[in-house]
Amino acid sequence: MVPAPAAAQTYTSIIEPGSPEIAQTICARLRTLDLPNARVLPIAGGRLAVETNTADHPNINGATLAAVLTQPGMFGLHAASDRPVEGLEERRPAHADAASVFVAPDAFVTNADLAGVQAVANQTDRAVVVVLSDQGSQRLQGSSATLVGRHLAVVVDDVVWDLQAVDAPIADGRLRFSASGTDLGPVGLVAVLAGGPLPDGLHIVGSQLGSEDPGAVPTCTSN
Repeated sequence: MVPAPAAAQTYTSIIEPGSPEIAQTICARLRTLDLPNARVLPIAGGRLAVETNTADHPNINGATLAAVLTQPGMFGLHAASDRPVEGLEERRPAHADAASVFVAPDAFVTNADLAGVQAVANQTDRAVVVVLSDQGSQRLQGSSATLVGRHLAVVVDDVVWDLQAVDAPIADGRLRFSASGTDLGPVGLVAVLAGGPLPDGLHIVGSQLGSEDPGAVPTCTSN
């Protein structure tokens, strides 16, 4: 006998502050996460209610979903070093057991240069591949040429996700990097980067099972 599927339940996260622009970015992230039927509603107090169906994301844990809904997602490629260097700033790595990384304050590639983001996740590999625009590709090639024999860091929200030795200029406009060690993981990070950045200071102030207002018209949906 085939077991009956689990009953669907609406899970609501209350986020502040809220705005139509923030709602649209959250919907874009949930769409990239392949999470259908999600709704984002404006509610009292300048907040947003984000409604998702628990049956639609059995493999996405609460920590990942919370990070997708609130993490700013500011991406940058920086000149970096694995040891202190004058002019570089110490940044914490995504992996708790990794050594500190020292990063140039200014990124030479940012969110504005992203043309595509892909997750690579299997039993042996948890990575993300970013594909850059033509302008971003030129920046990466030029900057990496000056970093041969040194390092570049992949930074998201001031956290170093990967430190890579540069052996030659990177000319194909693509960069692959490790995406494990945080709540996001590769799938969540792709949603954050592809959906677009959110303002700093966004946070979840409450959650509940059930809809905040089943009859309300959402600002947007993930469909």
